Amino acid sequence: MQRVVVDTNVWVSAVLNPAGHPARVLEALRARRFILLVSQPMLDELRDVLRRPRLTRKYGITAADVHELILLLRGRATEVTISGTVRICRDPDDDVVIETAVVGQADALVTRDDDMKGADELSAALAAVGIAVSSVQHFLDTLDTECLQQERLHQVAESVLERSGMTEDELSEALDLNQPVPDSGEERERT
Repeated sequence: MQRVVVDTNVWVSAVLNPAGHPARVLEALRARRFILLVSQPMLDELRDVLRRPRLTRKYGITAADVHELILLLRGRATEVTISGTVRICRDPDDDVVIETAVVGQADALVTRDDDMKGADELSAALAAVGIAVSSVQHFLDTLDTECLQQERLHQVAESVLERSGMTEDELSEALDLNQPVPDSGEERERT
């Protein structure tokens, strides 16, 4: 399962437009389709943004809505402790997101921030440590592809079970790749 840092701007968009693509990322989190990585500064930023009077008035966001979202993120996430020493972007909030991804050993950083998505040097630096900078749509496409692959694998497993007459436990035991393979000496001793 992918370890993912989701930029604060995605969560804000999910709250402001429950029918949009960022809201689908929130639904994927609820369905536990990826492992979320967060840091306290990211949660603080999210809380601060969603409490802005302009947003609360225009979108009717209540303190309870903000609290509920923060609780959900905390409950489903692995929290990463960062030092705040990364300084590579013009926006210090972006540095927090990047540091969270690096320290948390993320597979992906999902953002709507064009500065982060369009920065070739940043993308290359993150790719060098195994982190893909991804748009919301690309991330959702990746999740959908993984889901289809899992469904296909499940169908194949059901077919094998049906044809073999084995139980799930028997099949799991037969396919257990963690069991040591006997070397030729051990094999001779048993025969």
